[in-house]
Amino acid sequence: MTSLRHHGFQGVRLWYAFGIAGTLIGSVTTAAQPYLVGRVTDSFLDSGGFPAALLGALAAAFAADALASTSSRLLFGLASERFVLNLRNHLARRVLEAPYSKSSSYDRGDLNNRLVEDIPSAQQPYFSTYPDIVGSALVVIFCLSGMLVTSWPLTLGLLALLVVFGLLLLVVLRRLNQVAARSRVAEARYSSFLYEVLYNLMPLKALTAERWAAGELGARAGDARYLGNRLVGYSSLILPVVNIGTQLGLVGVLLAGGYMVTRGDLETSALVAYFLYLVYMVSPLVSLGIALGDLREADASWERLRTLESTLPPEPSPASPSPHALSPTRLATRDAAYTYPSGETIRVGDLTLTGPGTYCLVGDNGSGKSTLLSLLSALRLPTSGAVTWNDVAVSPQTALRVRQEVLLLTQERDALSVTVRDNICLGQAFSDEEILTLAERLGAQDFFISLPDGLDSVIGAEGVGLSGGQKQLLFVMHVLLRRPPVALLDEFSANLDARTKTLVSEEIARLADSSLVLLITHDETLLERFPSHVGLQRLAPESQEENTHADG
Repeated sequence: MTSLRHHGFQGVRLWYAFGIAGTLIGSVTTAAQPYLVGRVTDSFLDSGGFPAALLGALAAAFAADALASTSSRLLFGLASERFVLNLRNHLARRVLEAPYSKSSSYDRGDLNNRLVEDIPSAQQPYFSTYPDIVGSALVVIFCLSGMLVTSWPLTLGLLALLVVFGLLLLVVLRRLNQVAARSRVAEARYSSFLYEVLYNLMPLKALTAERWAAGELGARAGDARYLGNRLVGYSSLILPVVNIGTQLGLVGVLLAGGYMVTRGDLETSALVAYFLYLVYMVSPLVSLGIALGDLREADASWERLRTLESTLPPEPSPASPSPHALSPTRLATRDAAYTYPSGETIRVGDLTLTGPGTYCLVGDNGSGKSTLLSLLSALRLPTSGAVTWNDVAVSPQTALRVRQEVLLLTQERDALSVTVRDNICLGQAFSDEEILTLAERLGAQDFFISLPDGLDSVIGAEGVGLSGGQKQLLFVMHVLLRRPPVALLDEFSANLDARTKTLVSEEIARLADSSLVLLITHDETLLERFPSHVGLQRLAPESQEENTHADG
């Protein structure tokens, strides 16, 4: 199995390698600065002048340090942003493509936390902690080796220099705040849609809209990545500005102190060099201590992510022909039962039905109506017994093929924050004419006309708000436009007004002329409209009695 790190580092490795190189160069040039300053000071004390070669080497060290520090932070920031989005998209696809019985074992909030919260924590060692450890360790080693002289800082020149860098930092922070606001919006847009996809995982898989949802996630990830890159660009300037300003100030103080030694104001240049080495070493030591704490938190996040991936195997590709190649459609269950992760077992007993036609599943709560539909749609596989379509058993090998032709409209559903058209199509190529023609037959043309941008109107916080009945209508329209061989409708009339419910019922009756339609409903009007009923009774797990009886 390809590791999670491999997926995260796709398209990132070159940036990461250059970032590591920049860290190494920055560490060497940082540690070289107090040594060069000490040499310059000693030379001045001996000859009374500043040697051009040493000053040139010192200037080169400052320039290399500034360039390496800024570029490495920028590269690590860009790589980190892409790493996080790569890993989120990979795991989101795994959730979408895994058998629903596996992904449903996770609470939606837990899935959201793993994908949204754990991934940034898990990536931190690669783009912050490990580079800091390497760079800090090198600086500490070089400083310990080079502490040959000592110094005491002079603060007047340091304060003047810090004012200049403080003004530069204010300019950077102003631009950073502007970009940060837009970046947060883009990230929230991506994260909220990701949570919506996870929340609607069952209906999306029931309607075979996984690829469409993954594509939408990828598009939003692209928008977030672009603004995130700009945010990282400005953020990467903050630490270099602070560090370079501080370092230049300390070096300036040291040079001034060396000059004062020649005047007899200070006892020795050794004090200046020693203090400078000490200052250069303090920050890396602090970084090393923080890094060790970060590693423990990251390890816990990686473990949660590895557990998630290992329990979500990809759904097998169909290895057999469609179970609906024969007509009419026939379904059969033989002592089928399903055990939920909580340990509860629901038995649906024996059932045989032939399409086309419409049947209403009736029974008390807990009799297994919704469980039966999830088994028939292959979202769940029977723990015992069998479910067959045209004598082909529902199994891991046939589940994906079954779901291509058996559509389940679940009770648990909500509209997504995309356009009205996308909520209806869910990746299918329905034309606007088809959508609006069906809307007219359902008496919903006024609703679509009233939308500010028609079918292009965006639903949710960014756009229009819809009532429960209007959202329900979008899902019903998807099923009616798909015209699947088998349609399983769980309380489809919920939130629909009486007129719309009647018109939708007529469309369902037309669909049933060529398809098998199973309804779960407690609506007396619908039970009268579709008089063929299949009664379900709750059975004990060990019961061998039949669970079904038909009437009408």
